[in-house]
Amino acid sequence: MEEPQRFVTSKSLGISSLVASIVNFFTIVDSDKFVGVKGSSFSTDLFSVRYYMGKRDNYILSPEGVKELVGPPPAHSCN
Repeated sequence: MEEPQRFVTSKSLGISSLVASIVNFFTIVDSDKFVGVKGSSFSTDLFSVRYYMGKRDNYILSPEGVKELVGPPPAHSCN
């Protein structure tokens, strides 16, 4: 008997990972809250879009913990 699938992946849905990323992006833009990761360009883009759309309740996860992000996101850095 085949093990039931526990995670939805782009492969399991039969779509490309690019399409999955686009769906994730717009799902997050529309969400009530967002927790992004410090240093992630994907998170920085989402923080920017949500900020300029007037969406609040944005939080940033870093090695120091989770903090509310007030105002525009910090500049993305690869450091």
